[in-house]
Amino acid sequence: MKLSDTLLELVNGEFPQSLADSNGRLLLDDSPLSAYLAGRMRDQFRHAPGIGWMRYSGKVWKPVHDDRVTKEVQRHFTDMFAEEAPTADGDRRKRLATLLAAHKIRAVKSLLRGLVKEDAEHFDSREHAHLLNCKNGVVDLRTGELLPHDPNLLFTKITACDYVPGKRHKDWDSALHALPDAETADWVQAKLGQAITGEAPSDDVMPLLQGGGQNGKSTILGCRYALGSYAQIVPDKLLISRPSDHPTELMTLRGLRFAILEELPEGTFSVRRLKAILGTSQITARGIGRDNVTWDATHTLVISTNHKPRIYETDHGTWRRLALVVFPWRYRATHDALERETDRVGVDGLRRSIEDGKEQREACLSWLVEGAMRCYAGGDHQRIPAPSPRVVADTKAWRGQVDLLALFAEEHLEFDPNACVLSRELYDEFTRWLSAGGHTSWSDQTFTEKLLDHDLAEKHAIRRERKRLGQSQLSRPHIARNAADPKGPQRLTVGVRFQ
Repeated sequence: MKLSDTLLELVNGEFPQSLADSNGRLLLDDSPLSAYLAGRMRDQFRHAPGIGWMRYSGKVWKPVHDDRVTKEVQRHFTDMFAEEAPTADGDRRKRLATLLAAHKIRAVKSLLRGLVKEDAEHFDSREHAHLLNCKNGVVDLRTGELLPHDPNLLFTKITACDYVPGKRHKDWDSALHALPDAETADWVQAKLGQAITGEAPSDDVMPLLQGGGQNGKSTILGCRYALGSYAQIVPDKLLISRPSDHPTELMTLRGLRFAILEELPEGTFSVRRLKAILGTSQITARGIGRDNVTWDATHTLVISTNHKPRIYETDHGTWRRLALVVFPWRYRATHDALERETDRVGVDGLRRSIEDGKEQREACLSWLVEGAMRCYAGGDHQRIPAPSPRVVADTKAWRGQVDLLALFAEEHLEFDPNACVLSRELYDEFTRWLSAGGHTSWSDQTFTEKLLDHDLAEKHAIRRERKRLGQSQLSRPHIARNAADPKGPQRLTVGVRFQ
C-alpha cells in the first residue's frame, strides 16, 4: 500500500492544513495523531490481517507482539509532550497531557493499524521471486548483483550468512563428492539453486535424494543452514492432511523456499497430494487462533529418504515429475576399515562444519546462487537443465522396481494386438498377484484407470471394448483354461494375452 499525499507530507516534516490548527500545530485528536504516527512508523511497522503486527529490523520483517507497538506509540507521545509542553499555553498543555493517558494511546493505535495495513499476500510475494534476502543485502538471482536492503520488499525471511560471490571452501567441495558423478552434481546444483527462488520449478520435476546411512546425503542438505529462515524441514502431515482440514502445518510454507521432507510416512506417499502441494499457485491456511491467510506459493519441495518409496501411481504424468538421485557411497570414519566396494574414507566432522561454519555457509550460499543463475541464464524466465543420464537411469530402474502394473505384466502377460482377455479375469489375476506379494488390493475401477493411463497401454494399444467374441483371440488364465468361453457381449481388454 502506497503512502497517501497526507502521509508523505508528514514524512517530509510538514503538517497538511487538514491536520493542523490555526497556529500550524498538529491537531491532537485521534485521527490526525494516528496519521502523524503512520508517517513516522510505516517504514518500521505494518499490520497484516491474519498475521498481526510486523516490525522491520533494518533487514527483515518479523512478527511482534501488540505490546511492542503500544510501547512505540507511547514513546512518540512522550517525546511530543517533552518537546512542546514546556512552552505551550495552558489549554495546549492540558491537551498534550492527554497523550500520556492509556485510553488515548489505545485509541490512536487502533486507528494506526488501518493506516499501516499491509495485505498478508504482499509479504514474500512472488513478484520478488528472483530476489534473495541475505545478511549483507538482497541478491538478484538472475545476475548475482547485490542490492541494498529495502523495507518495501517486505521480506520475512533472511539467510543465515552473507552472500560472497565466488566463495569456495574445501569442506563443501568434499561434501559434493558424495554425488555419483560430475553431471549429476551439476544438475543437483541447478535444482537446489532453483529451490532458493520463489518460483515453482519450470520442469515440474521433484528430486528425491536417496541412500542408506552415512552416504553424504544429509551433509549435502546441510546447505539449508546457510539459507536461514528460507529453508525448513516440513512436517509429513502436509502429505496426509485433507485440504478441507486447513491444517496449521501449511503455515510453515508461508514465505518458505527450500522445503525439505525427511523420510516419507510409512515409506510411501500419494503423488496426488504432492501435486496439490507443488502445483498450487496459492495457499490458504491459518495460524492457531488466527483468521485465514492466502499467499502466493514460493516453496520448492525436496525429499530426502533412506529407502526408495513405493509409488502407487503408474501414469507417465507422475513419473515425469520424479527424479531419483542415488547417493552410492558409504563414508567410513578414518579409523574404520573399508568393507565394501562402495566404501569411502570420510572427513571427520564434515557435516557439523557445513552446518555451523561461517565460511562453509558462505560457500554453500554462493554455490546455490550460482545454481539459480544457471536456471535464469541472464533472463527473466527459468530454464532448468535436463536430469543427468545417471539420474534418468536410476529413476527408470526405480520405476521398474515399484511399478506394480509393469511388474505384473512382465510376469503374467504378453502383448498381442490380435488377442484379448476378459476384463474381469484380468482384474482377478492381478488381485491374486497383489495378495501373493503382500500388496494392498485395488478396486476394479482403480485397476482399470491405472492400466489405461499406463505407458504400456499407449505403447501396445491396450484398450477396453464390449463386444462378442469373434475376430480377436480370447486368452484365459491358467485357472480358467478348461472353462467354456462365455456367450454374448463381453467386457474385454484388447491387446494382451496371458502367458
